Amino acid sequence: MAREAEGWLEVDGEWYCERSDATDSIFEKNIIEARYNWAISRLSKHRDRVRGVLDVGCALGYGTNLIYRAGFEVEGIDKSEIAIEFSRKRYPHIKFITGEFPKRFNRKYDAIVANEVIEHVADYEGFISSCFELLPSGGLLMLTTPNRKYTNCRNPHHVHEFTLQELRKLVPTSKIRAFSSRLVRGQRFLSLFMRKEQVQRFMFLCSKLPVVYQMPQYARYFLVEVAKD
Repeated sequence: MAREAEGWLEVDGEWYCERSDATDSIFEKNIIEARYNWAISRLSKHRDRVRGVLDVGCALGYGTNLIYRAGFEVEGIDKSEIAIEFSRKRYPHIKFITGEFPKRFNRKYDAIVANEVIEHVADYEGFISSCFELLPSGGLLMLTTPNRKYTNCRNPHHVHEFTLQELRKLVPTSKIRAFSSRLVRGQRFLSLFMRKEQVQRFMFLCSKLPVVYQMPQYARYFLVEVAKD
């Protein structure tokens, strides 16, 4: 019962957490880094016009801090007061906001990052519209979300998971890619023969290699980049 109170739900004997970076799993950590590093690499292509970034669904602020360390002005928002309180203590140099998205903002952002958020939203068309309202013309929306074809919608926290066709219809002007997660999944195999510290070191060295992309229809996660007209 205590575990359920912390945002965990059990389905068919497996536990699912609403915010994966609340765990201490090196596998989840590297998947989170892969998502944020993709967004950072794309934002860096437009560094001359991207300064203010909003991280929607920032959870415990780990990814928000990655954006900050990449040299961008960034703010994070999450509906969980506990998560935001933790983030503020953990990263006092970053502004964190408590509340449901969308909420009233007194500014616009040059880019919005929303990793693994849209599948939690019932009105996903409204979510996209709200993001665009906070962006200037040419502003960037970067989001990631699971591929329903491979997840089978088992996570009880997900309201709606998308197929590639649905995403293309929802954001027809977007660029949809996907990173290869084979290396991340391979950590489970490596952990059978290596200590946790050795696996972490190996993954750190691999993180310096170029990101490998695969065809979206065969990927577990979609990477969606769309510029506001």
